[in-house]
Amino acid sequence: ETTIDKELGAADVIVALVSSSFIASDYCYGVEMARALERHNAGDALVIPVIVRDSLWQLTPLGKLQALPKDGKPVSMWAHRDEAWTDVEKGIRRAIYTPLPRLLYRKLCADGRRALLNGTVGIEPFLDDLTQDKRMGLTLIIRPSAEVSAALTRMNDRLRKSNPHLFYYDKSSFHFTMLSLITTAETVQVPADRQRRYARSISRVLAQSPPFNVEFGGLCTTINSVIAKGFPVGNTLDIIRDELRHNLREAGLGEGLEDRYKIEGAHVTLARFRASEDFSALIQE
Repeated sequence: ETTIDKELGAADVIVALVSSSFIASDYCYGVEMARALERHNAGDALVIPVIVRDSLWQLTPLGKLQALPKDGKPVSMWAHRDEAWTDVEKGIRRAIYTPLPRLLYRKLCADGRRALLNGTVGIEPFLDDLTQDKRMGLTLIIRPSAEVSAALTRMNDRLRKSNPHLFYYDKSSFHFTMLSLITTAETVQVPADRQRRYARSISRVLAQSPPFNVEFGGLCTTINSVIAKGFPVGNTLDIIRDELRHNLREAGLGEGLEDRYKIEGAHVTLARFRASEDFSALIQE
């Protein structure tokens, strides 16, 4: 048990082979899986349920996660089980080779702290007069719920007391990026026909996509902003993003797609730096 506990505490990806026997096990489900889900919910690991035999797993906390094989169909119910295990392998590989949000935030926040300490933060232009910003781009975004927006607003109110010189977004602007379609630039123009093609391709994917949840936990500074860290529950969001990328490229809309970097995680930008100043109060937050 000690070895298992160690592995559970260190693993980035935890695969649960789910059956009625697994759920009925006091230790496997009651102890091991409770610990795994605790780390999953904290953004420290990713739990992937693999449904081996039919059970009422949807009624457990595992029901909130993206299960394998496809659609959570038990391996035992596939006509060709090799096909089921191949689907499982592909899903696990996708999870392994996609950096976890916690690793992404670790790097972003470490870079941001260094920038604060060294006085090398990035200053966003036009924040004092947004009407002067002539840049255009095309981004697919998701708005948080009213409850989450209210919590993010309270965070901003607290930050503003000790850091009044930052540019703060209000709740109507809170969002996280699903996908960057065209990178922001002054020369961007999107003809009406191309806009319709974007809308059709995106709508086709989203209409067939399951719902997903994002849990927010903690703030940090990047090199140019203050963000709320969002942790997608399961890998549903990653799958939807991959489907969008594939469909947009198939529709001839791949040019400009994620030109700067591949979108990962689900953070919400709360504030931006707009002047060089003493950031000691922010470092202590």
